[in-house]
Amino acid sequence: GLDMFRVAGGCGLVQGERVGDRVPNRAQTAPGFVLATGGPVLVADYATEQRFQVPEAYRQAGLRRALAVPLADPTRRVGALSVRADVNTEFGGEELRFVQTLAGLLATCLARFDTEEQLRHAQRLETVGQLTGGIAHDFNNLLTVILGNLQVLQEQARDAGAQGDVEMLDAAQRAAQRGAELTGRMLAFSRRQVLSPTRVDAAQAV
Repeated sequence: GLDMFRVAGGCGLVQGERVGDRVPNRAQTAPGFVLATGGPVLVADYATEQRFQVPEAYRQAGLRRALAVPLADPTRRVGALSVRADVNTEFGGEELRFVQTLAGLLATCLARFDTEEQLRHAQRLETVGQLTGGIAHDFNNLLTVILGNLQVLQEQARDAGAQGDVEMLDAAQRAAQRGAELTGRMLAFSRRQVLSPTRVDAAQAV
């Protein structure tokens, strides 16, 4: 799923993990290890950490300890939330519960943002459908006039025995009919036309 992390925010960030930077989501990276573990990760000392590769920037910044938890919405893990310290601070149960509560709040905000974005997308699709329906309706009216006039011209050409004209008018009528079928599909897409499913013989259609 998630190949890269994008640093969304923080304070005291180090080189390579500034806001907007992208960090690979691999088990050997610090944030990737948290996501792969799927639970809280406590780093007692970056100097002796062996479970993942500690970036040199962490050591240069003097970071010593860390506590991190996955950031997850109800269906998937989407990132990691970590707290790091450059002093010999002990991270215990109280700190863990605080970070997990904060991660839960962030996940709720993200889920709400996703829901609102999906709603906006649905509204945009509805607008496109209405626009498509309006254009298709107007175009269908034009095609009705064209088809009616073609039919009159065909009858006149047959009466006059102009076979060449009849063939050209037939071709024009077929093209106009295909256009009418296309506008019918556009009207169906915009939900301005009632869909009437029917049984078909697939082999015969092919």
